[in-house]
Amino acid sequence: MSDPFQYIPEDLKHVLDGISLMATLGVLVSWLPALSALLSCVWLGIRIFESKTIQGLLNRDDPA
Repeated sequence: MSDPFQYIPEDLKHVLDGISLMATLGVLVSWLPALSALLSCVWLGIRIFESKTIQGLLNRDDPA
């Protein structure tokens, strides 16, 4: 199965990570609705799962 995130540029991923972090912090101080928190948590979970550290722990080889 191909990685759907392989075509997203790294710069865009960093911008989305920053937005996700701000959204998470905003939710913690009750600035944003719960849906925003859920989407932020999903995005952070995806980024953590695709990290080299987690992939190494899962013994998945990097095809690139």
